[in-house]
Amino acid sequence: MAQQEQWQLEGSAAELYERYLVPAITALWAADLVDRAAPQSGERVLDLACGTGVVARVAAERMGGGQVVGLDINTGMLAVARSLPTGAGPRIDWCEGSALEMPFTDSTFDLVLCQLGLQFFPDRSGALREMFRVLVPNGRLALSVFSAIDHTPAAKALAEALWTDISVQALRQPNGPSIHSPMLTSFTDWWLARAFAM
Repeated sequence: MAQQEQWQLEGSAAELYERYLVPAITALWAADLVDRAAPQSGERVLDLACGTGVVARVAAERMGGGQVVGLDINTGMLAVARSLPTGAGPRIDWCEGSALEMPFTDSTFDLVLCQLGLQFFPDRSGALREMFRVLVPNGRLALSVFSAIDHTPAAKALAEALWTDISVQALRQPNGPSIHSPMLTSFTDWWLARAFAM
């Protein structure tokens, strides 16, 4: 294998997102978001900007029964979401669509969940209006968004680690760490421990 080929990752962006980012980071945040929102059995739940569906899967497992829908504008993310097992709980319906024009009637959902999507919508106010439109009266909305780095311990820990604890020169070496190296595995463990201890 040529030296440069060892640095190549196989898979689409959505597959790599699911393979590396979800288990290391976003699954933890999904569990926290779902815990705080506390979906109940029999409720109708929307996971908006669902990506590969980690929030929808966690919600379905916690609910036991009801309806879960994942909505995303990205077909690649939805393809990965559809390919994954859903586990216990209700079947998850995966829909393609925009947060700014959701393909649902008024008062469709008891709970809308949105993990790390709102800050990327081109019209955040319009997306929030849509969220409230599809919620039943007295429905619940649970958002997870990044704030300033000083108020986001996990992001702050990662930024500090990248600046202070990982040598750029080591990463540039021909035989430097790969995504599967013990150094990066240890870094991931270190970062998770540090980020969630703050």
